[in-house]
Amino acid sequence: MYIFVILWLAAVFVAYFFGQGDQTFLLFASNIISPASAFFPAFCSLTLLRRYGISSKDRFTRVWLYLAVGLFLWVLGEITWSVYTLVLSVSLPYPSVADVFWIVGYLPLVVALLLYIAPFKGALSLKSILSAVTVALLADAAVFFVLIGPVFGPSADPAERLFDFAYPILDMMLLGVSIAGMFLFLPGRISRFWVWLNLGFIFIVIADVLFSYYSALGTYYDGHPLELFYFLGDAAMLLGLYEHTRALHAD
Repeated sequence: MYIFVILWLAAVFVAYFFGQGDQTFLLFASNIISPASAFFPAFCSLTLLRRYGISSKDRFTRVWLYLAVGLFLWVLGEITWSVYTLVLSVSLPYPSVADVFWIVGYLPLVVALLLYIAPFKGALSLKSILSAVTVALLADAAVFFVLIGPVFGPSADPAERLFDFAYPILDMMLLGVSIAGMFLFLPGRISRFWVWLNLGFIFIVIADVLFSYYSALGTYYDGHPLELFYFLGDAAMLLGLYEHTRALHAD
């Protein structure tokens, strides 16, 4: 899996690096790479769901079911964006139906992580809780500081303003819960899952902030280098799910 991820990311980086001079190639390549990148962790989540069985009443069945639903909603968001761009020739489908899939996808993802850590919440110290909350609040403040200028410019669209702030704020919620989970299970056999998961969400936070910033400035385009952070986030989540699968097989 690690070799696959390295080779995949190497190919993606090469395509983006050499494609910057060819917008036609970049438009097509980015809209193929993005759905594929999102699909990998979504598909891996099905492995964990199959481990417990959909008909089982085990709590972890719901965890992986919600996680799979959330990740596949993000895949649908990527596919919808690609359809807008490649089929309907919409240069920048934002906001669009794709955003509905992405925004709704956050809910089952947050629920999945909360269900995972709920039985162990008593083991969370006050220091760990305060640390997770502090990180989320500081990150929200940094996002607000970065986006306040371009997002609230005189030509900013109200719908775009809403989504420009919605994505980073939802990211912080997801990251906050994930950080709490990492505190719970470090050190431990499934700690790698939480470390990779947190790294993936951090990459996605960076990508969403950059997307909101550049789209507000009107300088974003399909194939923009900032998209590489999304692919790094997908790859980190994939490795996290893979590590959890390995931990289960070790039982």
